Amino acid sequence: MNIFHLFFTAVIATFVSLATPGAAIASEDVAIVEDLSVERQDLQVLDILGRGQTFRLKPDEVLTLVYLNTCIQEVITGGTVTIGTNKSRIVDGKIKAIPFDCESEINPASE
Repeated sequence: MNIFHLFFTAVIATFVSLATPGAAIASEDVAIVEDLSVERQDLQVLDILGRGQTFRLKPDEVLTLVYLNTCIQEVITGGTVTIGTNKSRIVDGKIKAIPFDCESEINPASE
């Protein structure tokens, strides 16, 4: 994954949430799609996702999200995904959560 792309995505997400605070609070936008392994009609890169939104990934599909309030990046493979406030809930899939300091770091934190 391109680290600059991750940083760019986080900056855009922060700008969007600051530029439209009323809309962000009203819709409970909590995450942004950073990357997708396949093209989908219901999800695209840079889509803002709201708490409670649910969708299904095929077993080989990979979705990368960044949570706006916690600076957690999640790499999700397959399964049913439900967007939470600070993390996703996955059924029948795999998830790798990668925390990073989005205020002072460009690189994800080491695990």
